[in-house]
Amino acid sequence: MQYQPHPEDRAERAQEANDAHYRQVEEQLRETFRKALAAGEGQIPTGRIYFGSARLQITESIIETVADFVDYDQVFPFLMTVLSKSECPHVEALRKALEDKLVYLRADLLAEADQA
Repeated sequence: MQYQPHPEDRAERAQEANDAHYRQVEEQLRETFRKALAAGEGQIPTGRIYFGSARLQITESIIETVADFVDYDQVFPFLMTVLSKSECPHVEALRKALEDKLVYLRADLLAEADQA
């Protein structure tokens, strides 16, 4: 008679395999994100579609990913700290770009409201 593992053992092994796969996907995603962020370009996986044995990976640009995530509660406070405290010339350029965008979008509107 052949040994049959207990159903709980099979379930535990399946869960361990799922956990290991998740950790592998997580690390690949983190590495892809870091590389794309460092390069300032690249594609970040957002999903997968399977057609039989063929797999189509859906991606978005690193710019789209960052733009989508910046306003999340967990990310935004860090961004504000960097913007308000950093003396880095790149951050200074970002502050200037944000200021220019603010003036471009709001100065005419506010000036017109004052004239009314």
